[in-house]
Amino acid sequence: GIILGFPPGNSVNVEGAGPGNCRIYGLSYTGNLTAMMGDDVATAVFSDDCFDLSDNFVLTVRDMPDGGTVATDGGDIMIETISDDGIPDVFTFAHVTTSTSAYRYVVTDAAGIILGLPPGDMVDFEGAGSGNCLVWGLSYTGNITAQVGDDATMVPLTDDCFELSDNTVLVVRTLFTGVNEAKAVDFAIWPVPANELLNVRTADGSTIETVRVLDLQGRVVLSQSANAQALVSVDVAALPVGTYVIDLNTTSGQARQRFVKR
Repeated sequence: GIILGFPPGNSVNVEGAGPGNCRIYGLSYTGNLTAMMGDDVATAVFSDDCFDLSDNFVLTVRDMPDGGTVATDGGDIMIETISDDGIPDVFTFAHVTTSTSAYRYVVTDAAGIILGLPPGDMVDFEGAGSGNCLVWGLSYTGNITAQVGDDATMVPLTDDCFELSDNTVLVVRTLFTGVNEAKAVDFAIWPVPANELLNVRTADGSTIETVRVLDLQGRVVLSQSANAQALVSVDVAALPVGTYVIDLNTTSGQARQRFVKR
């Protein structure tokens, strides 16, 4: 309620006032103004005659975009995906900022060229092929004007104020070169759903060299050596309930199949 100013007309320019909130009241009065900046609006004597403040006020919220920092919702700033295997590579992103401005994420290549402007905080990298990309945070006011193909570090990203995050999340995409789920008959798994042990056996008798379990974001959550056997039991008891992908490296090649942990 501390008075900051008495604009002479009906226009107020709050540029340069810094982030924060202020209230704009109306004042009806006779006589001469006697209140000064620094007075408390609740106790100030505004004129040497009669006066009355408006019954309400206009709240003005002054904000400065702050890109802050970004990471996945798990706190990672580097993630790895296996692309083009038919399995969604969905990641959720989060940010820390001092601003209350609108916030979006921007996906670019390593040189800063915009590849996508996802509408929310989730991005699916499946099908993007091999390579690296960056996920930025964008704090902004106004409307986004940047487009795919623009250099995010060089062009205006909105028609008003904006700031990119201080850091990026690096996404390393590796192209899957083995067989896909359409060829999952190359090995059998049981029981399904799995509870403690998941048994894996190749259909052609080829030996299994390594076994990996991936979540649906392509992250390896379990890995073990199979000691060149055709039948392997994988201990999945410690995995949270959900859907996973078992990935085999065998003497006949690679194979993948989904399973459910109960």
